[in-house]
Amino acid sequence: MPLGRMVGKTYLVQALTQSSAHHVDLGERPGITSAMAKYHATEIGRQIAQDSMDIHGGKGIVLGPSNYIGRAWQGAPISITVEGANIMTRNLIIFGQGLVRAHPFVLKELQALSEPDSVQSARLLDEVLWKHVGHFMMNALKVWKKVGMGRGPGRFKSLKDVRQAWKAIEAESHALAVAADVLLLVFGGSLKFRENISARMGDIWSSLYMMSAVLKRFEQDGAHLEDLPLVEYTMRTQMQTVHQSWRALSENMPSGVLGVFFDLITGGGSNEWTAPSDALHQALVELVVEPSPVRRRLTQQAYLEPTPHHALGQMNAWLLNAQSIKTADHAIKVAKKYGEIQSKGRTTQEEFRVWREAHEKGIINAFDWDRWIALQQERLHLIATDDFDTEELKSKTSE
Repeated sequence: MPLGRMVGKTYLVQALTQSSAHHVDLGERPGITSAMAKYHATEIGRQIAQDSMDIHGGKGIVLGPSNYIGRAWQGAPISITVEGANIMTRNLIIFGQGLVRAHPFVLKELQALSEPDSVQSARLLDEVLWKHVGHFMMNALKVWKKVGMGRGPGRFKSLKDVRQAWKAIEAESHALAVAADVLLLVFGGSLKFRENISARMGDIWSSLYMMSAVLKRFEQDGAHLEDLPLVEYTMRTQMQTVHQSWRALSENMPSGVLGVFFDLITGGGSNEWTAPSDALHQALVELVVEPSPVRRRLTQQAYLEPTPHHALGQMNAWLLNAQSIKTADHAIKVAKKYGEIQSKGRTTQEEFRVWREAHEKGIINAFDWDRWIALQQERLHLIATDDFDTEELKSKTSE
């Protein structure tokens, strides 16, 4: 589970940051999507660091030259708090400011109201207001399509599932637009003080943006079918966030009528996507435990040179080198299946006896045996926790 989550979330964060950076490259000033990217990239980064700590155990705790995760774990709260605290970004900025900036008519209505000439102000407001009403009615009609869409697809297997994902995002976007207009009508300017409502609406909006970014990346990368588990993971996790936020909004509205309204526009839970399955997590793990095009795409921005003091690069090099004994490993599995090898391989010591027996019986050659021994020595070195002599840990004072 932890490694599968790390793979899926890494793909999501990369798609999110690439999408936001692309807007900057175009000369735009994407204040709201940048806020979404900062908030979610740092929060997801903390989750990835935590999963990595769970996998590494003591190696991630003891700080030393071979610990490449400890500092990332220590630094995660800094990125979350500095340059705009995430709690403020979520509660106040994403939906609170985004509603005015992204809505096609709200800013124009505010500008019309601020017009000093009352006659001109009334004319402009009347023109914009009716367009706003038409916009609301169009979205309200499209929401009914969402109610009848049913649950999300099963395992993603083809581009047809990707098209269905786009339709699901579109349907939720119409529901978000309707809900935003209703909340503006009911609460007016006081909406910005209702931080829980603003935060949950922002969660829905952010999830829709992140899903769109992932689908866009999938298509820009060439729509490789082997990337579908990555797309499916994002769709399921983010759709879960969307449904949970809708439910929380419905249950916490100050008016029962508003709660019923939110149930209506969201289908009352009938459209919920299921959470990622164990099989999906396993599929994500299998994408990266061996060299593959998916793994290369995920690590293309990582520095992986196996230099003497770069443990991460050394681990990646070990993975590549381990492919040289795959044929021998398969031969041993076949021999064990037919009873040619009696030793078991449940522990490191037993695995050593299995390979030694295979070598002695001629199932593998001397080169493969020597290569396996060398790889095991490298592996033990790579997974070892940094260790220091007591004298090294004593503080040294200048004379």
